[in-house]
Amino acid sequence: MILNSTDVERVSTIRAIGTVVMRDDSQPLLVPTGPPELELEDHPFAVELHGRDLPPSGARAAVDGELTGRSLHVTQWRPEPGSTSAWAIPDVVGTDREITDGVIGRIPEGWPLISSGIITTAASKRVVVLEVDHATPEIHDWIRKQPSGSVHLITFLTARLND
Repeated sequence: MILNSTDVERVSTIRAIGTVVMRDDSQPLLVPTGPPELELEDHPFAVELHGRDLPPSGARAAVDGELTGRSLHVTQWRPEPGSTSAWAIPDVVGTDREITDGVIGRIPEGWPLISSGIITTAASKRVVVLEVDHATPEIHDWIRKQPSGSVHLITFLTARLND
């Protein structure tokens, strides 16, 4: 399911994938996984975790639950491998430097952008990695218009269909 900016606060079930950090007041937060300097308690995209069974501090986890604002009541969670973070090299073909340099220069402003950058794939090609809080129809439309293999999208919050 693709989310509009206002949908993030209305969708009943969300999966968030990130790293658990502890705020000074002992409130657990889930933040997008990235370099240590980004995993701060005041991260602009942090989600407060509430519930009885929460992942431990320092864990990388996929967390499902009910989202209200930036507060997630956790219904279940599982460990998530670091290989799925925006900082891991995705298993994609990639493309040439000229293409990715052009693509990254065309990223629109105003998106719920966590991070962006260009990485080199195992095949020595390049790909633009976009990490966003949540994917919007505009983001998906923009990606479809980019050259094939040039963009890899990672979302922090994803709507889950109720089972």
